[in-house]
Amino acid sequence: RKYVLKNLFAAEAFSIKPKQWCYPVIGCAGYRGYFNEQQLERFSTELKKQGYEVYIANVPAYSTLDWFDDPVLNTFVFWPDYSLAGLIFHELSHQYVYVDGDSQFNESFAVAVQQSGVEAWLTSLGEVDKLSKYREHINNRRQVIELIIETRGELKHIYATTMKLPEKKLAKQRAIKGLKSRYQKLSHGFDVQDGFARWFDGDINNARLASISTYYAYVSAFKNLLKNNNSFNSFLQQVKKVSKLPRDQRNSCMEYWLQESQNGSKTVEHS
Repeated sequence: RKYVLKNLFAAEAFSIKPKQWCYPVIGCAGYRGYFNEQQLERFSTELKKQGYEVYIANVPAYSTLDWFDDPVLNTFVFWPDYSLAGLIFHELSHQYVYVDGDSQFNESFAVAVQQSGVEAWLTSLGEVDKLSKYREHINNRRQVIELIIETRGELKHIYATTMKLPEKKLAKQRAIKGLKSRYQKLSHGFDVQDGFARWFDGDINNARLASISTYYAYVSAFKNLLKNNNSFNSFLQQVKKVSKLPRDQRNSCMEYWLQESQNGSKTVEHS
């Protein structure tokens, strides 16, 4: 099969917060993984009956967080070299830093290392054309992700209002329709694919939106932190240090770094 497992994301109809599940050994996460599709379908149906919105993502690889040797599977070994390299950087990142119950921190860090690692790797090989196309691809994805996160902020405001449920539902539908329209307009100008075309073809709900926020909310913050450090090693040490902070302090650091990345300012002094 094309994917080794599937991740289920769930969120309430009027909440942007993803549901969390807790597991032995690895702690809590904002998604639930399944190897068995029948079990996944049964659980998904039960969640929908409870009023949750559900999104199911196909997953080609996973990390055991250094508890075991990670499997090498047909679901990814035939990928293009730069994609395979990015996957290795991503999964190795989880072995270095993994915070129980903070999927947004974990995945954003891994994606930042993945993207920066691929750029450094292609640069070392002198693959100028591939590097240029990869950077354009990442830049296009960044713009789309900003639209998605902006829409989640809009929805958060809608859900917090005192509007009656029918009005709130209508406002939600308008926000999602607006997101699709803005994506079509934005992506029309892309020369390199952003990888989101199929994602937007599906039913967009709180769970689907949460899946993107989980993986990309703090990517810009981490990449800006890496840019403003003297070395990759010092960047990793700083991330490790922040990962050990209490959650409220860690979130404060991430929000500060995110703001600094948007302002184009340096962040090292604050930390």
